[in-house]
Amino acid sequence: MSRLSIEEKARIEFEDYTRMRAELRARLSDEERREIEEDERQHPKEMMTLEKYEQQFREAHAFIDELRNENYFQSLSGVDVYDLFIDGMKNPEHDFHPDAFRDSRITNLSSNPDLHWFLDIGLRRFLYGNVQFRCVSNERLDHVIRNGTDREDRKTYVSPHSAKALEYSVMPKLLLVYDGDGIEYLGGIEGYEHEFIEDPKSLIQCAVRVQLQD
Repeated sequence: MSRLSIEEKARIEFEDYTRMRAELRARLSDEERREIEEDERQHPKEMMTLEKYEQQFREAHAFIDELRNENYFQSLSGVDVYDLFIDGMKNPEHDFHPDAFRDSRITNLSSNPDLHWFLDIGLRRFLYGNVQFRCVSNERLDHVIRNGTDREDRKTYVSPHSAKALEYSVMPKLLLVYDGDGIEYLGGIEGYEHEFIEDPKSLIQCAVRVQLQD
């Protein structure tokens, strides 16, 4: 994943948005196109602009800066490790329940964003790439730092959705975030079996420890 500036990310997103709108309109009838244009005139604030994209990426970067400035960050042998504390779990007695984190808020970020929003939107905007998640025991951190993976082989099970990954392991959970461009899909169990085609240490973007606030 390339480390682009906020302005570069916003420009790419805005250009993609503009191109998709143009392609959509080209497939519409004249009447449908007029309806859309009229709706846009009546609701101009709903239109995306370059400035709005910049604000979105600026917000995502601000969350990461806050974690770093408040010492919820470590760089261990080249692996960035962030600590997130959440205010609770919907089903704290079931670490593996898919809805366990649905309403949880991050307590060590000033605006207390939703955990899933932070991981699936905020963190993605910061890393800006093909993000894949894997959740393992925090006890595997040392192995991850040395090897980029918790396993002894090249196989791994990842998902593009943090909610799916968070179903696995017990609290505190260690969420591994990878550049999916170096991971090959194999299928297998539930369709999440993959294999590293590049060195896992070069693909791990960060590790996020998710733990309950005392």
